[in-house]
Amino acid sequence: MSSITTILCEKPSQALAISKVFGLKASDKQATHYFSRSKNLCILYAIGHLFELMPPEHYNADLKKGWRLSKLPVFPSSYNDFSIALKPEHKAVFTGIKKRLAQTSLLLVATDPDGEGELIARDIIEQTGYKGKAERILCSSTVTADLKKAFDSPVPMSSTAHLANQADLRRKVDWLFGLNGTMAASSQLHRSNLLPRKKVFNIGRVISALSLIVYDREMQIKNFKPIEHYKIKANLKSGETVFSAYLTLPEPLLDENGYLTNKSNADKLLDILPKSLSVLDLEKKNKKKSPPLTFCLSDLQIEAGKYGVTPERCLQIVQNLYVQPHSALTYPRTDCRYLPTSMLSDIAKIFTHLNHNFPIFADVSVNLDKKPSCFNDEKVTAHHAIIPTTKSVDFERLTDTEQAVYLLASKRFVQQFMDDFTYDESTLLIGDERFSITCKGKQVVNLGWQELSNNDSKDVLLPNLKVGDEVEVLGYELEAKKTQPPKRFAEHDLIAVMGNPANFVRDQKYKEAVKASAGIGTEATRSDVIKRALANGLITTVKNGKSVRPGDLIVRFAPFLTSFSVEHSVLLQARINELASKDDVNEESYRFFTDRVKKQVSKWEQL
Repeated sequence: MSSITTILCEKPSQALAISKVFGLKASDKQATHYFSRSKNLCILYAIGHLFELMPPEHYNADLKKGWRLSKLPVFPSSYNDFSIALKPEHKAVFTGIKKRLAQTSLLLVATDPDGEGELIARDIIEQTGYKGKAERILCSSTVTADLKKAFDSPVPMSSTAHLANQADLRRKVDWLFGLNGTMAASSQLHRSNLLPRKKVFNIGRVISALSLIVYDREMQIKNFKPIEHYKIKANLKSGETVFSAYLTLPEPLLDENGYLTNKSNADKLLDILPKSLSVLDLEKKNKKKSPPLTFCLSDLQIEAGKYGVTPERCLQIVQNLYVQPHSALTYPRTDCRYLPTSMLSDIAKIFTHLNHNFPIFADVSVNLDKKPSCFNDEKVTAHHAIIPTTKSVDFERLTDTEQAVYLLASKRFVQQFMDDFTYDESTLLIGDERFSITCKGKQVVNLGWQELSNNDSKDVLLPNLKVGDEVEVLGYELEAKKTQPPKRFAEHDLIAVMGNPANFVRDQKYKEAVKASAGIGTEATRSDVIKRALANGLITTVKNGKSVRPGDLIVRFAPFLTSFSVEHSVLLQARINELASKDDVNEESYRFFTDRVKKQVSKWEQL
């Protein structure tokens, strides 16, 4: 057989989409790939990651007899000594891939354009021993026209090597800390009879940091001591407008926390409050808000969460809308909120399809000639934001939830071409020589992009007043209040927390470093981390799934997690990112991680 051109995909749906680009027929579909003899073309597909790192027992056979802290830590003697093994369930797939690559003269790598996609491809290339020519195909859409453009412009494999380096280093670091931590904690708990022998206490760089955040929030709720206090509300009238606001309480009556807690003082205050007030000061500002940027995955998961869609379910939906036959949305696993300027040429076509599917878009005012701020080549990373594609979507083939998520992404895209939300913000200072009331109100000038938002505004409508005008007091109300504990997180809240965890550090000296980071986990893995934490019982849902609390294991064994705080995870990820940009991880760099594993084991020995 003559040499063939082979395209390597990450999954079957990807291969199906690409087969249409090259005009392959249903008869070209074989058990594990597509092949056209006439075109001398083969389209291979993996099933995600075909390989996994070897278990700790590979490096220390004594661990087969049971986990003991005295046998830890365990790790390869050098970074390059890490071994990977084929997952048994993927043996047939790999055998087919290896056979076809042996006949290949040109390999076009078309796995997902991210670190995991790079790692999947490079593991396959390394394990099959392929030495031929290889090029990278990068495309963020499964629309046939977009795929054609991508195949017309392949890039060198070297241009995406850093993505594979980062993914590979991350899995090895997570192996070092996660498996050593799991074995150490589990063995200690088994020995103390705190954990049944058949159970495992799972520890990981990201999953443990998340679990610790949930645990810390639960402790805040448990230890919260409410403060009972009082507020005085003034009901006011000017002309025909009735409005209300809270009195600015005299500082001598407030406690150290700024609360009026003495009911007697509150009652006395009510007796001396004036029956008429005047406008002491007036400030009016015209303000505007630009539309929020187009969605990255986390933003879309958070927004969908407001409508009861879990992060995991949202990712499943967006992934389904990305692949054929829908090809309705662009690549989902992105942390970018910006778009390349090259996509400006697609705007008119996208709007044509959206107007057809959604009458609401035809009724709003858009300016397709403007260049929104979301189009910024300098801020586009490996992927761009999630937006509708140029393909017309068959809505009858979408579920109600798929339609809802697609509509969210479409609204956010359309909003980029709408006017700014403009409003007048007024601040009134009303009072006399002893007491004052600050009233804030907002008057909409132009709804702009908020016309497509669920705007349940609670803004106060203020009368048109000027300094010196009298304001009638209809009466005062004494309101008994009680401070409330922080709320438990909803699942979609955890996505936001993982993306911006600076408020959850345990050691405040690391707060700024964490604030400057990209958070814990990655855009592509956060929903999976939440899923695994729930599956392993590290966190659990309450109130019919509306919020989460720590699982019993975490509540009982939290001391084992203190080494896996937010700052620990972030600092490790920063080191991973730094090293991944280099061609190779040297032994000194590797010792940075192994030395920390040793220190962790020493701490666990003392628990």
